[in-house]
Amino acid sequence: MQNRNFGLTERDYTVGITACGRSKLWQDACWLLNAMRETKVTADLFTYNAAIAACEKGGQWQQAMILFGAMKAAKVNPDVVIYSSSISACGKGGQWQQALCLFEEMKRTEATPNVITYNATISACEKGGQWEHALMLFGSMQTANAHPDVISYSSSISACEKGGQWHQALNLFRAMQKAKIIPNVISYSATISACEKGGQWQHALILLEEMNAAEMKAGVISYNATMSACQKGGQWQQALSLLEAMFAAKVQPDMVTYSVLLDCRHIASEKSRLGGDIYQKGLLPILKRSSAFKGLKVDLHYHSEGAARLTLLWWLSTTVARRLEENDRLECTVVTGQGKSRQVWDTTDVQAAALDLLKSLKLDAWVFPQNRGRIGVALSKQDMPKLHSCWHFGDQKKLDVRAREVLNCWNFGANWPMFGWQRPEFLGCLCPPHSDSSDELAYVFW
Repeated sequence: MQNRNFGLTERDYTVGITACGRSKLWQDACWLLNAMRETKVTADLFTYNAAIAACEKGGQWQQAMILFGAMKAAKVNPDVVIYSSSISACGKGGQWQQALCLFEEMKRTEATPNVITYNATISACEKGGQWEHALMLFGSMQTANAHPDVISYSSSISACEKGGQWHQALNLFRAMQKAKIIPNVISYSATISACEKGGQWQHALILLEEMNAAEMKAGVISYNATMSACQKGGQWQQALSLLEAMFAAKVQPDMVTYSVLLDCRHIASEKSRLGGDIYQKGLLPILKRSSAFKGLKVDLHYHSEGAARLTLLWWLSTTVARRLEENDRLECTVVTGQGKSRQVWDTTDVQAAALDLLKSLKLDAWVFPQNRGRIGVALSKQDMPKLHSCWHFGDQKKLDVRAREVLNCWNFGANWPMFGWQRPEFLGCLCPPHSDSSDELAYVFW
């Protein structure tokens, strides 16, 4: 601007800074504020508010704090909007301590915290994993005459979910309903996820049913969390029925969905063969669209232990076996990541599971010393029988399933009306036995 303001007023600059903020152009907003100083145009409360809001939208908490300090140095007293924007910027930047400091500072001024301020501070604590602070703030809202809204409840529930406090999360959810505040998708999803982490599969199922009954269509995240709760509770039939319900509700299962199912011991059991069908019809097409398979390298990132096991078995029995037929020796790579390789499966160790499987097949496997997140596998012609026999899940057109397993699955269908679900048809039908054994049924999928 060459130290000339072209007749621009304080209001003109404020309008420009606000426009930059709406477009998330925080650098341009700060440039305009700096241009005001150079052209001797005084910034007021509204100008600083627009600039700090621009930094908040751009995720720049440090710059927001610099402007907050410059504002006070210029003897412009922050108001409730300024404090709320600054707290929100700190929350988005993972600075929950700074957010709390600003909140406490605000209470010592003439600016009174409102619902937006409380929500921003609770959200900052939630993002920082501070569920105790979040609940303390939530509890103080009533006495401060700042009545909690759906965002207040949802953020507090999410904080409890991240802190593993399923009982607190569920209590907040029920209190929300009692206060006649309609829960949103975030409220339901966070409460279901809290119940999942606490192993409360019954509560998770009830919440999912309530969510659908409220015509608030449950998405894949809510279904996955409920399914995971059932898996952790040993309720594999319930988990399988949730997959049916997803198809009936036209909710597309994702990699997490199938991974949860394949972590159910009964489903992935070699005796059942059900895991092989779920893997080949569900998870495998997703993996083929990704970069999981690259010739003699397989990537098990984002896999659960159960999914990793079947992916490894399928890859060895198909791709690797075909290549070994053409070569005397091969070296393959299994990428696992080091230790607990992905946050979504932060309670499992995929590398240990992969090594155990390779050891059980009596294959020569080792962890690369220069890259601890990779496993090397050396193969020779003598290993061909092991590769051909490692996939135990048989013909995927017809699956022999113990009658009691199938009937247990379908018996759960009697309870579907209480969950508001219709009996889905995608699993096909029960067919007459194809053997003399009365204990077996042919079960056709898809």
